[in-house]
Amino acid sequence: MNIKNTSLFAFILLVVSAISFWLPWWEVKWHLLTFFRITGIIIFIIGFLLHYDSIRIPAIITIIFIGIGGLLSLSGILDFSINFENIVNTRFLLTHLSYYLTDEIPLLFFLFALYKNKNDYFIKIKNLILITFILIAIAFFSTIIAQIVWIQETLAQQGLSDDNLFMTTWWFPRIYPIIQHARLLAHLSYFSGLLFITMFTFLNDDKIEIEHSEPISVKEWVITFVIMSLPIINFVMLFVWAFSKNIHLSKANWAKAALIWVAIIMVLYFLLFVIIGSML
Repeated sequence: MNIKNTSLFAFILLVVSAISFWLPWWEVKWHLLTFFRITGIIIFIIGFLLHYDSIRIPAIITIIFIGIGGLLSLSGILDFSINFENIVNTRFLLTHLSYYLTDEIPLLFFLFALYKNKNDYFIKIKNLILITFILIAIAFFSTIIAQIVWIQETLAQQGLSDDNLFMTTWWFPRIYPIIQHARLLAHLSYFSGLLFITMFTFLNDDKIEIEHSEPISVKEWVITFVIMSLPIINFVMLFVWAFSKNIHLSKANWAKAALIWVAIIMVLYFLLFVIIGSML
Protein backbone atom coordinates (compact mmCIF):
# COMPACT_ATOMS: atom_id res chain seq x y z
CA MET A 1 0.00 0.00 0.00
CA ASN A 2 1.86 3.10 -1.24
CA ILE A 3 1.29 6.78 -0.60
CA LYS A 4 -0.36 7.23 -4.00
CA ASN A 5 -3.10 4.69 -3.24
CA THR A 6 -3.70 5.77 0.36
CA SER A 7 -3.90 9.44 -0.67
CA LEU A 8 -6.43 8.67 -3.41
CA PHE A 9 -8.55 6.51 -1.09
CA ALA A 10 -8.41 9.17 1.62
CA PHE A 11 -9.38 11.86 -0.90
CA ILE A 12 -12.48 9.92 -1.99
CA LEU A 13 -13.57 9.32 1.62
CA LEU A 14 -13.07 12.99 2.48
CA VAL A 15 -15.10 14.07 -0.56
CA VAL A 16 -17.97 11.85 0.65
CA SER A 17 -17.60 13.32 4.14
CA ALA A 18 -17.64 16.90 2.85
CA ILE A 19 -20.77 16.19 0.79
CA SER A 20 -22.48 14.64 3.83
CA PHE A 21 -22.46 18.08 5.49
CA TRP A 22 -25.18 19.22 3.09
CA LEU A 23 -27.57 16.32 3.72
CA PRO A 24 -30.92 17.27 5.31
CA TRP A 25 -31.03 14.44 7.86
CA TRP A 26 -29.19 15.78 10.92
CA GLU A 27 -28.25 12.58 12.78
CA VAL A 28 -27.53 10.59 9.63
CA LYS A 29 -25.36 13.26 8.06
CA TRP A 30 -23.20 13.79 11.14
CA HIS A 31 -22.60 10.07 11.51
CA LEU A 32 -21.66 9.78 7.83
CA LEU A 33 -19.52 12.90 7.98
CA THR A 34 -17.68 11.70 11.10
CA PHE A 35 -17.13 8.12 9.89
CA PHE A 36 -15.78 9.00 6.44
CA ARG A 37 -13.75 11.95 7.76
CA ILE A 38 -12.03 9.94 10.48
CA THR A 39 -11.43 6.97 8.17
CA GLY A 40 -10.02 9.19 5.42
CA ILE A 41 -7.65 11.04 7.76
CA ILE A 42 -6.37 7.85 9.40
CA ILE A 43 -5.76 6.14 6.03
CA PHE A 44 -3.90 9.21 4.78
CA ILE A 45 -1.66 9.29 7.87
CA ILE A 46 -1.05 5.54 7.66
CA GLY A 47 0.27 6.07 4.12
CA PHE A 48 3.02 8.29 5.52
CA LEU A 49 3.53 6.07 8.55
CA LEU A 50 4.30 3.01 6.42
CA HIS A 51 6.98 4.80 4.38
CA TYR A 52 8.67 7.32 6.68
CA ASP A 53 9.91 6.19 10.10
CA SER A 54 10.88 9.74 11.02
CA ILE A 55 7.23 10.74 11.56
CA ARG A 56 6.20 7.52 13.33
CA ILE A 57 5.61 9.02 16.79
CA PRO A 58 3.52 12.08 15.71
CA ALA A 59 1.59 9.87 13.25
CA ILE A 60 0.71 7.30 15.93
CA ILE A 61 -0.26 10.01 18.45
CA THR A 62 -2.48 11.72 15.86
CA ILE A 63 -4.17 8.46 14.85
CA ILE A 64 -4.89 7.60 18.50
CA PHE A 65 -6.45 10.96 19.33
CA ILE A 66 -8.47 11.24 16.11
CA GLY A 67 -9.59 7.61 16.40
CA ILE A 68 -10.77 8.14 19.99
CA GLY A 69 -12.61 11.29 18.95
CA GLY A 70 -14.34 9.46 16.11
CA LEU A 71 -15.46 6.61 18.37
CA LEU A 72 -16.78 9.05 20.99
CA SER A 73 -18.70 11.03 18.36
CA LEU A 74 -20.22 7.93 16.74
CA SER A 75 -21.18 6.49 20.15
CA GLY A 76 -23.17 9.60 21.05
CA ILE A 77 -21.26 10.20 24.29
CA LEU A 78 -20.38 13.71 23.17
CA ASP A 79 -24.02 14.62 22.52
CA PHE A 80 -25.07 17.26 25.02
CA SER A 81 -28.20 19.33 25.40
CA ILE A 82 -27.68 22.95 26.31
CA ASN A 83 -29.61 25.30 28.53
CA PHE A 84 -28.78 28.34 30.61
CA GLU A 85 -28.21 26.37 33.81
CA ASN A 86 -25.68 23.85 32.47
CA ILE A 87 -23.85 26.09 30.01
CA VAL A 88 -20.79 26.49 32.23
CA ASN A 89 -20.77 23.18 34.07
CA THR A 90 -17.84 20.78 33.94
CA ARG A 91 -19.35 18.23 31.58
CA PHE A 92 -20.24 20.88 29.02
CA LEU A 93 -16.74 22.33 29.04
CA LEU A 94 -15.04 18.92 28.88
CA THR A 95 -17.32 17.78 26.07
CA HIS A 96 -16.49 20.69 23.82
CA LEU A 97 -12.82 20.64 24.78
CA SER A 98 -12.74 17.01 23.60
CA TYR A 99 -13.87 18.09 20.13
CA TYR A 100 -10.71 20.12 19.69
CA LEU A 101 -8.38 17.62 21.38
CA THR A 102 -9.54 14.84 19.03
CA ASP A 103 -9.85 16.74 15.76
CA GLU A 104 -8.17 19.99 14.72
CA ILE A 105 -5.45 20.05 17.40
CA PRO A 106 -4.04 16.56 16.55
CA LEU A 107 -4.16 17.47 12.84
CA LEU A 108 -2.28 20.71 13.47
CA PHE A 109 0.24 18.78 15.56
CA PHE A 110 0.77 16.25 12.76
CA LEU A 111 1.10 18.92 10.06
CA PHE A 112 3.59 20.81 12.20
CA ALA A 113 5.64 17.61 12.59
CA LEU A 114 5.62 17.14 8.80
CA TYR A 115 6.64 20.76 8.26
CA LYS A 116 9.62 20.43 10.62
CA ASN A 117 10.71 17.05 9.23
CA LYS A 118 14.05 17.08 7.40
CA ASN A 119 13.18 14.28 4.99
CA ASP A 120 13.64 15.30 1.33
CA TYR A 121 10.05 14.39 0.49
CA PHE A 122 8.56 16.64 3.19
CA ILE A 123 10.96 19.46 2.28
CA LYS A 124 9.67 19.18 -1.27
CA ILE A 125 6.04 19.63 -0.18
CA LYS A 126 6.80 22.11 2.61
CA ASN A 127 4.69 24.90 1.12
CA LEU A 128 1.78 22.52 0.66
CA ILE A 129 1.98 21.48 4.31
CA LEU A 130 2.08 25.14 5.39
CA ILE A 131 -1.01 26.02 3.33
CA THR A 132 -2.88 23.04 4.78
CA PHE A 133 -1.80 24.04 8.30
CA ILE A 134 -3.18 27.56 7.79
CA LEU A 135 -6.51 26.24 6.46
CA ILE A 136 -6.92 23.84 9.39
CA ALA A 137 -6.00 26.65 11.81
CA ILE A 138 -8.69 28.85 10.25
CA ALA A 139 -11.15 25.97 10.68
CA PHE A 140 -10.07 25.59 14.32
CA PHE A 141 -10.73 29.22 15.26
CA SER A 142 -13.91 29.32 13.16
CA THR A 143 -15.20 26.28 15.04
CA ILE A 144 -14.68 28.06 18.36
CA ILE A 145 -16.58 31.09 17.07
CA ALA A 146 -19.30 28.80 15.73
CA GLN A 147 -19.70 27.30 19.20
CA ILE A 148 -20.32 30.79 20.61
CA VAL A 149 -22.89 31.48 17.91
CA TRP A 150 -24.55 28.10 18.53
CA ILE A 151 -24.82 28.79 22.27
CA GLN A 152 -26.29 32.22 21.58
CA GLU A 153 -28.88 30.91 19.11
CA THR A 154 -29.84 27.97 21.35
CA LEU A 155 -30.38 30.21 24.35
CA ALA A 156 -32.42 32.62 22.23
CA GLN A 157 -34.63 29.76 21.02
CA GLN A 158 -35.25 28.76 24.63
CA GLY A 159 -36.48 32.25 25.47
CA LEU A 160 -33.38 33.19 27.43
CA SER A 161 -32.15 35.91 25.11
CA ASP A 162 -32.60 38.59 27.79
CA ASP A 163 -30.37 36.72 30.23
CA ASN A 164 -27.89 35.07 27.93
CA LEU A 165 -24.13 35.47 28.04
CA PHE A 166 -23.53 37.37 24.81
CA MET A 167 -26.30 39.66 23.60
CA THR A 168 -25.93 41.87 26.66
CA THR A 169 -22.33 42.65 25.72
CA TRP A 170 -21.46 45.62 23.51
CA TRP A 171 -19.39 43.59 21.02
CA PHE A 172 -21.46 40.51 20.20
CA PRO A 173 -24.46 42.17 18.47
CA ARG A 174 -22.04 44.10 16.23
CA ILE A 175 -20.10 41.09 14.95
CA TYR A 176 -22.99 38.58 14.95
CA PRO A 177 -24.02 39.24 11.28
CA ILE A 178 -20.50 38.20 10.25
CA ILE A 179 -19.72 35.30 12.57
CA GLN A 180 -23.09 33.55 12.24
CA HIS A 181 -21.60 31.81 9.18
CA ALA A 182 -18.51 30.66 11.10
CA ARG A 183 -19.49 26.98 11.00
CA LEU A 184 -19.73 27.05 7.21
CA LEU A 185 -16.32 28.75 7.04
CA ALA A 186 -14.89 26.11 9.39
CA HIS A 187 -16.30 23.31 7.24
CA LEU A 188 -14.98 24.79 3.99
CA SER A 189 -11.53 25.57 5.41
CA TYR A 190 -11.21 22.18 7.09
CA PHE A 191 -12.06 20.09 4.05
CA SER A 192 -10.27 22.42 1.64
CA GLY A 193 -7.06 21.77 3.56
CA LEU A 194 -7.55 18.01 3.74
CA LEU A 195 -8.62 17.62 0.11
CA PHE A 196 -5.80 19.89 -0.99
CA ILE A 197 -3.04 17.89 0.70
CA THR A 198 -4.44 14.45 -0.19
CA MET A 199 -4.90 15.35 -3.86
CA PHE A 200 -1.50 17.04 -4.12
CA THR A 201 0.16 14.03 -2.50
CA PHE A 202 -1.57 11.72 -4.95
CA LEU A 203 -0.60 13.79 -7.99
CA ASN A 204 3.03 14.27 -6.96
CA ASP A 205 4.18 10.86 -5.85
CA ASP A 206 7.24 10.78 -8.11
CA LYS A 207 8.38 7.39 -6.84
CA ILE A 208 5.79 5.61 -8.97
CA GLU A 209 6.56 5.08 -12.62
CA ILE A 210 3.78 4.09 -15.01
CA GLU A 211 4.64 1.82 -17.91
CA HIS A 212 2.43 3.21 -20.67
CA SER A 213 3.17 0.37 -23.05
CA GLU A 214 1.38 -2.11 -20.78
CA PRO A 215 -2.40 -2.33 -21.31
CA ILE A 216 -4.76 -1.37 -18.52
CA SER A 217 -6.10 -4.48 -16.82
CA VAL A 218 -9.78 -5.48 -16.83
CA LYS A 219 -9.80 -5.20 -13.03
CA GLU A 220 -8.68 -1.57 -13.15
CA TRP A 221 -11.34 -0.73 -15.74
CA VAL A 222 -14.03 -2.40 -13.58
CA ILE A 223 -12.94 -0.29 -10.59
CA THR A 224 -12.91 2.78 -12.83
CA PHE A 225 -16.52 2.25 -13.94
CA VAL A 226 -17.62 1.60 -10.35
CA ILE A 227 -16.13 4.96 -9.37
CA MET A 228 -17.81 6.59 -12.36
CA SER A 229 -21.18 5.41 -11.08
CA LEU A 230 -20.78 7.51 -7.91
CA PRO A 231 -22.24 11.02 -8.19
CA ILE A 232 -19.90 14.01 -7.72
CA ILE A 233 -16.94 11.72 -7.00
CA ASN A 234 -16.97 10.62 -10.64
CA PHE A 235 -16.60 14.23 -11.81
CA VAL A 236 -13.73 14.86 -9.39
CA MET A 237 -11.96 11.66 -10.41
CA LEU A 238 -12.16 12.58 -14.09
CA PHE A 239 -9.96 15.58 -13.31
CA VAL A 240 -7.63 13.37 -11.28
CA TRP A 241 -7.22 10.84 -14.08
CA ALA A 242 -7.00 13.50 -16.79
CA PHE A 243 -4.24 15.63 -15.29
CA SER A 244 -2.24 13.38 -12.97
CA LYS A 245 1.31 12.53 -14.00
CA ASN A 246 1.06 9.02 -12.58
CA ILE A 247 -1.93 7.79 -14.61
CA HIS A 248 -1.69 5.51 -17.63
CA LEU A 249 -1.70 7.60 -20.82
CA SER A 250 -4.70 5.75 -22.29
CA LYS A 251 -6.75 6.30 -19.15
CA ALA A 252 -5.72 9.96 -19.00
CA ASN A 253 -6.82 10.50 -22.62
CA TRP A 254 -10.11 8.73 -21.92
CA ALA A 255 -10.71 11.00 -18.90
CA LYS A 256 -9.91 14.11 -20.96
CA ALA A 257 -12.34 12.99 -23.66
CA ALA A 258 -15.01 12.39 -21.01
CA LEU A 259 -14.47 15.90 -19.59
CA ILE A 260 -14.82 17.37 -23.07
CA TRP A 261 -18.15 15.59 -23.48
CA VAL A 262 -19.27 16.83 -20.06
CA ALA A 263 -18.42 20.39 -21.11
CA ILE A 264 -20.31 19.99 -24.40
CA ILE A 265 -23.40 18.63 -22.64
CA MET A 266 -23.33 21.44 -20.07
CA VAL A 267 -23.12 24.05 -22.84
CA LEU A 268 -26.03 22.41 -24.72
CA TYR A 269 -28.14 22.30 -21.56
CA PHE A 270 -27.34 25.96 -20.88
CA LEU A 271 -28.28 27.00 -24.41
CA LEU A 272 -31.48 24.95 -24.22
CA PHE A 273 -32.33 26.58 -20.89
CA VAL A 274 -31.74 30.06 -22.34
CA ILE A 275 -33.83 29.33 -25.45
CA ILE A 276 -36.74 27.86 -23.49
CA GLY A 277 -36.51 30.70 -20.97
CA SER A 278 -36.70 33.32 -23.71
CA MET A 279 -39.79 31.65 -25.21
CA LEU A 280 -41.76 31.74 -21.95
